[in-house]
Amino acid sequence: CRRNGESYSGTLKISIRIRSHTVDLGVVDVAGGTVPVMVMSDLCNLSKLPRSELYKVNEEAREIGGYFIPIAVSRTTFKKRGSGFTEHCIIMRCVREDENGAPVMLHWVTNGEPVLAFTVENEQVFVPVSILLRALVDKTDFEVYEDIIRGGRNSLSLEECALRIVSRYKNEDYFSQARTLRHIGRHFRLKMHISKRLSDLEAGKHLLTEYVLIHTKSFFEKYHILCFMIRKLHTFASGDCCIENNDNLMFQEVLLPGTQYLQLLRVCFSPLLLNRLITFLHSAREQISMMARRAAKPPEYANFRQSLNRTYAEVTSSMTTFIMTGNLPGTSKAVLGRLLNGQSTGLSVTVDNINFLRFAAQFRAVHRGSVFMEMKTTSVRRLQPEAYGFICPVNTPDGSPCGLLNHLATNTEVCHVVTETPSDSIVDDLAKWLREHYVRPVELPQQLMGEEEYCRIFPVLLDGRLIGWSPSGASAMELAHTLRAAKLDETCTIVPSNLEICLAPPTNTASQYPGLYLFVGASRLLRPVYSYVRTGGHNWDNPEIEMIGTFEQPYMDIPVTQLELMERYPKDRLHREIAQENIFSFIASLTPFCNFNQV
Repeated sequence: CRRNGESYSGTLKISIRIRSHTVDLGVVDVAGGTVPVMVMSDLCNLSKLPRSELYKVNEEAREIGGYFIPIAVSRTTFKKRGSGFTEHCIIMRCVREDENGAPVMLHWVTNGEPVLAFTVENEQVFVPVSILLRALVDKTDFEVYEDIIRGGRNSLSLEECALRIVSRYKNEDYFSQARTLRHIGRHFRLKMHISKRLSDLEAGKHLLTEYVLIHTKSFFEKYHILCFMIRKLHTFASGDCCIENNDNLMFQEVLLPGTQYLQLLRVCFSPLLLNRLITFLHSAREQISMMARRAAKPPEYANFRQSLNRTYAEVTSSMTTFIMTGNLPGTSKAVLGRLLNGQSTGLSVTVDNINFLRFAAQFRAVHRGSVFMEMKTTSVRRLQPEAYGFICPVNTPDGSPCGLLNHLATNTEVCHVVTETPSDSIVDDLAKWLREHYVRPVELPQQLMGEEEYCRIFPVLLDGRLIGWSPSGASAMELAHTLRAAKLDETCTIVPSNLEICLAPPTNTASQYPGLYLFVGASRLLRPVYSYVRTGGHNWDNPEIEMIGTFEQPYMDIPVTQLELMERYPKDRLHREIAQENIFSFIASLTPFCNFNQV
C-alpha cells in the first residue's frame, strides 16, 4: 500500500434485519465501501504471522503496528445555562459495555431542586430530578425522601432539599410512576424518532433506558445512583466537599484509538442509514398500496438494497478522511465534539520515523487535546503530583505542545492502559459477592440498622453503581484491605487483578466526597508496585506485584526505597516502588545515548 500509494483498508459488511410488525422478513447483507484497518490488528493480514516470517512477505521484521495507512501516509490516532443555575454541578461520564459514552450533568439550582442535563439525539435537554426519580421507581413520597437523605449524616439542609423534590409530586402528572412515564414520553417522543406504534408509556421507558445514566442496566440502579449524585451535589454546594479538578490525571481516562474509531463509525453510519430508511419506507408504503389494489405479489426489496448502497460512499469516505486529516466529519461534530470537550481537529498525527526510538515513543504518548493549545491558561499544562509514576515529568516537547503532549512512564512491567472492557457478568458477579459477604443492601431501612449505624454508613460504588453500604468507615477500610488481598490471589476468580480500590475517608475539612470507589472498567491507567499486603508487611524478599490506578494512588503510602519502607510502622509497610527511575519514560531513561535524544 505504501509503494502503490493506496489506502490499507478492509470491506465494510452490514447485516440488517427487516421486520414488519411481528413478521420477520429476513436479513439483507450488503457489502459496502472500505474503511481503514490498523496495521497488526486482528483484521490485519500480518497479525497471524510469526515475526520471523514477516521478511518473507516483504515486511519489516520489527514491525510493531498500531497505525493506519490512508493513501500511503502512516498516521496514528490520539486521542450559560438559564435563570437560577449556579456554578455547582456534578458530571458523570456514563459508558456502556460497547464503549458508547454519554455524559450527564446534575446542576444545582437556586430553588433547591437539582436539574439533570443529558443529550437526546444531539440536543441537550434539562429535566428536574424529581420527575426522573418518580419515573424510575414506583415508590411513595416518603420512600423517595428517605432514599435521598440516606447516608446524608442527618443534614437538615439535605432534608429540606429532599422535601422540595418530593413536593412536585402534588401535580397530577406525577401522581404515579406510570403517569410520569407517559408525561415524559409524550414530551420527548418526537426528539427520539421512535415508532408511532409505541405508547407514551413505552416512549418514556425508552428515554430512561437509552439516554439517562446508560451505564446502568436497570431503573433500580439508575434511581439509587441519582440519589447518590443528589447527596454529593448538596454536599458540594454546602461547601463540605472540595472541587475535583478536571485537569488532574486522577479523574481522567485515556481515549483509546479503537474507541474513537468505533464511535466515529457509529455516528457516521446511523443518521445516513436512518435517512435512507425513511425514504425507502415512504416509497415502499406507496408500492404496497398499489400492489394491494392490483392483488399482486408482496413487495420486493431491491429498492432497499439500492438505498443502502448509496450510503456507504459517504460513510467510508468520512472514515478515511478522519484517519488522513484527524478532523471529525461535519455530520459527527455535534455528537463526538461534545464528548471531546469541543475538539474536532488534531485527533490523528503523522508518524515521524526519523529513528526507531522516536517512532516507538509516539505510541507511548498521550495528548490532552488540541483545543487546549490555543488557551492562554497554563493550568492544563501543569504536572500534578497525582501523575507520579504514570506520566514522565521530563519527556514533553518544547513550544505549544509543552505539558499537553506527554509520555507514559515505564517500568520493569510497563505502565499501561486497560484496553479490555469487562463483561457485565464480571461486574455483576463482583457486586453480588460483595452484597452477600461485606456490604449492607442499598435500601436497608433505618429500623434494621439502628440510629447510630444509620448515621455512619459508608457508600460503596462499583463502576458508577451504588451496590450497598458499609456499616462505618472502619468497616470500609477492612473491606478495602480484603479486596486488595483478594486481587493478588490468583485462585480468586471473583475479584479481577486490575481492580482499582479507592477509599476516600471522611475528614473535618472540605475534602473529596467520602466513599469506597471500585473500578474495573477500560481506559484506566495502571502501573505496578511491590505489595506486601498478604504478608502483613513482612517477607520483603519476595514481594508480589500489584497494579494500582490513578484514582487510588493519592490515598496510598508508597515508599520509594527499602530504607523508607523500614522507617514506617509495621501496619503501614504495605507497598513499595519497584525502582526509583520508574517515573521516567523509556526514552527519557536513555538520555546518556545522545544519538537518540531527539524525541
